[in-house]
Amino acid sequence: MTSYGTGLKTKIFGFSNGKWMICFGIALAIFSKRVVAQDLNYTFSASSSAYTSLESPVNIASGAFWANKQFVVPIGFSFSFMGASFNELTVKPDGLISFDAENVRSFYCLKGITCKSDLSGNFSSMSYLLCGNSGSRILKIQLSNVGFEAVPSDNHVNLQVWLYEQGSKIEIRFGANGFYNARDSLYSSIVGLVYFQEGVVQKVFMLKGNPSEPATEVIESIGQMCFLTRIPSPGQVYLFTPNY
Repeated sequence: MTSYGTGLKTKIFGFSNGKWMICFGIALAIFSKRVVAQDLNYTFSASSSAYTSLESPVNIASGAFWANKQFVVPIGFSFSFMGASFNELTVKPDGLISFDAENVRSFYCLKGITCKSDLSGNFSSMSYLLCGNSGSRILKIQLSNVGFEAVPSDNHVNLQVWLYEQGSKIEIRFGANGFYNARDSLYSSIVGLVYFQEGVVQKVFMLKGNPSEPATEVIESIGQMCFLTRIPSPGQVYLFTPNY
């Protein structure tokens, strides 16, 4: 396992020179004099583990197009994130998971992902499962066969987000996807923690570089935004641990 300091990511899609490209960007102005009150004191580590689909999860969305909707999920225990405690979260469009109504404390599990239908007309699905006993429970959220808006439907991503009651850790686990063999920078990606104020990005904790061994960076300027060079491979695991 490799350990680092702090991390995050973001994305947008475009078509350039006949090749599908996923670029990142945040079209928001950042005001340097605004007071920032968030706690982004996290440690990041990358490892690998076999991806296993959830057994008999609670279905959140499936069987229809749900890309523009948001879904409230009960956490099942008190979870601390960026210095505040929460009992529920909201899975929002674009791979954003938020812990409060104004998206103040949020993270991107993989920015840009959305509901897609495959060539047979089957839609992406979302589900969750609460596992374990009191004091050591884990909420597991599963996104199956999701994709990207401007990318062919046969390219998909499977991933899970795990929230740990013990230590309030966040873990992102990647399963099978149609992107990981693509060359560097053909499909770049963003993952990480983000703090907003009044809808404006104030500070982010980003992952960057090689998705197998990402570096991390805390960023307070839009001009400094960075990203992973590829979609993470199946079995890749990212862990964010608070230091408070």
